[in-house]
Amino acid sequence: MVWLVAKVGQMLVGVLTIRDRSHVKYFFVHPNHQMGGVGKQLWHSASRNGLLGNSLTVRSSLFAVPVYERLGFKIIDPPEAFNGMHYQTMVASYG
Repeated sequence: MVWLVAKVGQMLVGVLTIRDRSHVKYFFVHPNHQMGGVGKQLWHSASRNGLLGNSLTVRSSLFAVPVYERLGFKIIDPPEAFNGMHYQTMVASYG
């Protein structure tokens, strides 16, 4: 797994974790820094550094589906739940 982090001073404000260039495991931005470009910078950094493969999957929280759609992900299955956590499986193709 590859971890990218964004910091402001000593404060961690964003995380993007990608497994095997094919699966987004974690993608979070601190609430005080959302809509400020932190997530976009993390995503572009991953792309520029060859960390994203031709196809990516994610199990998105239902809240984050619009964020992933803006990054080119498409819903591929109905929402599911695991241990009380609801998620949406999505996929994006690049290249």
